[in-house]
Amino acid sequence: MLPRPMNEAVIAEFDTIVEVATALRPIMVAAHIVLRNLNELQKFAREHQKASSITQLKFDVGWAIQFKIDACRHMLNILSSFRAFLDHCDSYLCENYGKNSKERVRFKTETSRQYDTSNAYRFLSKLRNYAQHSSLPISHVNVSVKLNHPEKSFATELQLRLDRDTLLSWDRWGAITEEVSKMDKSIEILPIFEEMDKSVNELAATIFSERADELLRCQDYLERVSAILKAPEGAILVVWVGDHKSDGTPPGHTELFPVDELRLINEAMGSVLQV
Repeated sequence: MLPRPMNEAVIAEFDTIVEVATALRPIMVAAHIVLRNLNELQKFAREHQKASSITQLKFDVGWAIQFKIDACRHMLNILSSFRAFLDHCDSYLCENYGKNSKERVRFKTETSRQYDTSNAYRFLSKLRNYAQHSSLPISHVNVSVKLNHPEKSFATELQLRLDRDTLLSWDRWGAITEEVSKMDKSIEILPIFEEMDKSVNELAATIFSERADELLRCQDYLERVSAILKAPEGAILVVWVGDHKSDGTPPGHTELFPVDELRLINEAMGSVLQV
């Protein structure tokens, strides 16, 4: 695609309109780090929950330890990135609207609603503190073994479960202590983590919605510019800013059209609207 010259007024207009996508980028990235960590845990669990057949009942202790290490690593990644996501949201609101702003109050109200209505949100918020300050979330590895007939082989399956009584040995569950005590003795953790997906999108959408009109304007602007440039599908639109150092060499400073940011932001907002 041939470059098109843009004067200072056009560049200023571009910067003003796309500023919203740039400003919200850290929130979008933080949210998708959590979602990506969730996807990786789900993939890890699926790989190990598939029953595999063996002809001899023989286990490698190192293999079980590696499973525990990887399981804890995935879970800690989710819990830590979710806490970071919440902190980044709060920092963004304080810096852009103020500590006592209605925007920050609205977000705090949404986090309170999540805590009150989502069992997973409550439990995982406390589990993060447990994993950070007390012990690893998985205290032991559960392996189920079943003898297959007539193949005379064993089907093995690894499971991601938490031991309720081990968790309760920690005395800082606070208001949800009774709730945890009523959970199954062996807690299946994957379904609980999977509920976090909804909370992340709803919390991110709470922030994105504060600038919904600007996001719509930005999207309309980028669509019109793309149509004018007749950009082929999948093309990366770039604005080069500054003077050419030499003929045929673009300036060193570039600004990308925030197409991907808008797509991911719209997905988060759309997933909430469809609920």
